[in-house]
Amino acid sequence: MQNHIFPIPLVLVFSLGVCAQNYTEHVKPILQSSCLPCHQKGGIGNINLSTYESTSAYGAMIEEVVATKYMPPWSIDRSHINYENDRRLSTAEIDVIRDWCANGMVKGQESNATSQVLKYPLTGGRISIPVSHNFKHYGVWMEQYQNFILDLDNKESLHINALEFIPGNSKIVRAASFYLDQDRSSTDSLDQWDPREGYTDFDGPGILEKHQLIANWEPDMGLITSSSNSVWTFGPHSRLIAHVVYAPSSKQRLDNSLLHLHIAEKKSQHIILGRKLIADDNKINKEDKIAWNEMKTVIAIDTLQEDIMLRSIYPRQKLFTRSIELFVKNPQEGKTTLLLHIEDYNPHWNQEYILETPLWIPAGSTIHATYKIDNSLENPLNPFNKATELEFGSGMFRETLLIEATIISKTDKT
Repeated sequence: MQNHIFPIPLVLVFSLGVCAQNYTEHVKPILQSSCLPCHQKGGIGNINLSTYESTSAYGAMIEEVVATKYMPPWSIDRSHINYENDRRLSTAEIDVIRDWCANGMVKGQESNATSQVLKYPLTGGRISIPVSHNFKHYGVWMEQYQNFILDLDNKESLHINALEFIPGNSKIVRAASFYLDQDRSSTDSLDQWDPREGYTDFDGPGILEKHQLIANWEPDMGLITSSSNSVWTFGPHSRLIAHVVYAPSSKQRLDNSLLHLHIAEKKSQHIILGRKLIADDNKINKEDKIAWNEMKTVIAIDTLQEDIMLRSIYPRQKLFTRSIELFVKNPQEGKTTLLLHIEDYNPHWNQEYILETPLWIPAGSTIHATYKIDNSLENPLNPFNKATELEFGSGMFRETLLIEATIISKTDKT
């Protein structure tokens, strides 16, 4: 049989081999899901990426930060488990942006369809609680931390399957954490001490050991939902504390943030509880210190006294921790699971890490945490500019070993 070779026009080869990326069809959807929660007009990110014009103006920079994986920010570099809120772009998404930049940043044909931000409507009703009332940002070029007391005034227990935090001023509201107030006398004392609305505290709602973590919010989170048919349950007359982190600003700004609690239609036997995965108690003595110009490896181990279903992990380290490794040893299976490894820890990018699938850990398992703590001038976040020993405990200029978590607990109550 004789083979025949038919010439194919070069232009056809080119069109078959190259599929040019354009902004409207390929780049914009990636930005909407991974970048715009922060980088939009009036958002916490300084660069507005909500239009083709603004995005193409920063095209070279965008290509650099996504190729090096500096953005979107995600601290975990190694883990044996997957996280639901993993912000990293896939290799395919990074390639789309790089190809778009390399081929002239074509705009593409605009669609008549209008994009809509989903609010995840729920059917069980909701309770709306003002978080801040015209709270005035100081207008200084440093982060500010303010706690707001939220009285629920509920006569009966509330079963919540979602929280929705609405920042009143997205230009300055960087993050928020919510706690169940379990030490009212201390909270009231702090509130009376600060003449402004709420009270300031770098660490959170006060002594973290005395409050139960509920959830954390960041700009890329719309609705904070429960998982595995579970709920948050607040007993009668509960009180929450909202710990809000405000970004630096050159001028005073007002904030009127709001919290929606979405009520579950049905009660659940699975409730979400906050607990300490690694607690400071008995891990570091009050007299223990890190000498000036010293980097020290500190190891903390906790043994679980009961089975837990791990839902999320929230490291609470501060300015002196450079890296964290957290793993669990399961004696029943003889298995070690790396929960997270953060080689370049930065508290300014800290977040709650929500597991894609909750992890069952049996009683008797040990939780191991290894920290590299740096009290030297090699640490770019070290606030000390002279020889100062580092202490452990509450306060901005101390360090902590505390790692918080949320778990899913089964109850027989109906």
